[in-house]
Amino acid sequence: MTIHQAKNREFDGVIVLWPFTVGGNIESQRRLLYNALTRAQKWAIVVVQDNPDPNKSRLARPPFSKAPKS
Repeated sequence: MTIHQAKNREFDGVIVLWPFTVGGNIESQRRLLYNALTRAQKWAIVVVQDNPDPNKSRLARPPFSKAPKS
């Protein structure tokens, strides 16, 4: 099911498949990821489709890290 369909529900475990492109701004992406992870009562796994170039890794950018200060 989608993250939106899982709202107000809980599961023992949750697997989040985070695609290469996710719409919305950084804050909406953070809220979406937060909502997905808080559905889990015991365990959660996040699978991220990342860029193979380490200089363009998504894990070093929001929603997985803090936004750079401007």
